[in-house]
Amino acid sequence: MIAFDFVFERPVNPEAAYKLWSQAVEAGKKPLYFSGGTEVVTAMRKGTVKADVVIDLKGIEAYKTLGIGNSPVSVDALWIGGGLALGALEEALPGTLLSEVARGIADHTVRGTLTIGGNICGRLAYREMALGLLTLGAEVVLYGPEGLVKRPMAEVFHKRLELKAGEFLLGFELEPAALAETRYFRRRRQKQTDIDYPICHTVVTRRGDAYSVAVSGVSAYVWYGEKTSARLEAEASPEARAMVIWERLSELAVDDLRASKVYKLGLLKRDLVEAFSKLGDPVETGAGKGTGVRIEDLARLEGRLLETEAKAGKSSAAACYSGLTEISVSINGKLRTLAVRPSETLLNVLRQAAGHTGAKPGCENGDCGACTVLLEGRPVKSCLMLAVEAEGRAVMTVEGLENTAIQQAFIECGGFQCGYCTSGFLVNAWAMLEAHPEADEAVQREWLSANLCRCTGYEGIRDAVERAKANRRA
Repeated sequence: MIAFDFVFERPVNPEAAYKLWSQAVEAGKKPLYFSGGTEVVTAMRKGTVKADVVIDLKGIEAYKTLGIGNSPVSVDALWIGGGLALGALEEALPGTLLSEVARGIADHTVRGTLTIGGNICGRLAYREMALGLLTLGAEVVLYGPEGLVKRPMAEVFHKRLELKAGEFLLGFELEPAALAETRYFRRRRQKQTDIDYPICHTVVTRRGDAYSVAVSGVSAYVWYGEKTSARLEAEASPEARAMVIWERLSELAVDDLRASKVYKLGLLKRDLVEAFSKLGDPVETGAGKGTGVRIEDLARLEGRLLETEAKAGKSSAAACYSGLTEISVSINGKLRTLAVRPSETLLNVLRQAAGHTGAKPGCENGDCGACTVLLEGRPVKSCLMLAVEAEGRAVMTVEGLENTAIQQAFIECGGFQCGYCTSGFLVNAWAMLEAHPEADEAVQREWLSANLCRCTGYEGIRDAVERAKANRRA
């Protein structure tokens, strides 16, 4: 539960968003720009972030679009809206550095709501999407007191994106050729699972003879070595190039709960030598050699509003939610009108107002997955979403899976013990088999890593998924 109320605004253009910010400040209130909300909702629940007015930027079309010709500033640039969910970016730009970086952040259910802008501007210091954007030479488009402003990202990103009061990130511009022609190396290392925070995330790109390097996890902030990279000699060995970067990072490395700085620096050195060795070779097919995308493929993205992002702001009209207000949501195929407060999470409203108690409160940080539901067919953590964000959208809870093949398979295979996590697993597994009917072990591990079980050891759950696969074929 979030212990305080606020007004939730959803403007439909940048001018209106900035005006709402200014009006709130003039009235002595504290405004907050809102994107995916995965960090903000948790911080509000803990009381570490407070606001009187929350301004949801996802109602701005440019904020949630991707494609050539979508930029409000340039005609020929590839535009990447700051409100694109990482999962949507991953699907839209397969085989690119940006897709690979996005794929390594959090689990796939969190990536369904976590946005690029939220990752870059959020409170967590890792800000991993910056690695790809900086090394590809992205420019940022901001909106604030000076209107639309475009600047090289390297000029305004120093540890974090430096924004003026009231200014917000609208999106990014990339030269299409940069994304298509830049060769890259990426290595992300974690202490435990693939979805853990990084202890050393290294990205090295090469375009022509120019290298670019960015690192997260080793120091207390994202390090981007534009000037250091410029010192790399064309004829130097991979080891010599690696040492130029390593020596700079050795001054900045920090110990933390995940790893010592000595260990981080050891990993970094290995990865840098490998990166410069691979990128220094003639262009050949193979891991880390190229982007796998062509400029003509990017051209097909012209004017594209991703389906998942379009549904995040169905109404073209501005919206304001204050006090006790009504929202319309389709829950398990039935249209419901519910009285909610803007500060209530979707999990809370589903359980208390709608009476669907299958989604369970667990960690309420987006880690355990017990609260997983489907939003427009995609699994999301309902503890990380505000209920007002579901206005006009379709939600399915575990109650909507009654008498399905996945439910029967869990019963037959004993894919549960205490049962508290089961509803989340059922919803996630059902969505996985809808998207990947023949999901192999790798796909299953990736999808089911979004849910935690502390009883079964997962074997019964894996058996149930295999049984459901077979039942669906029959």
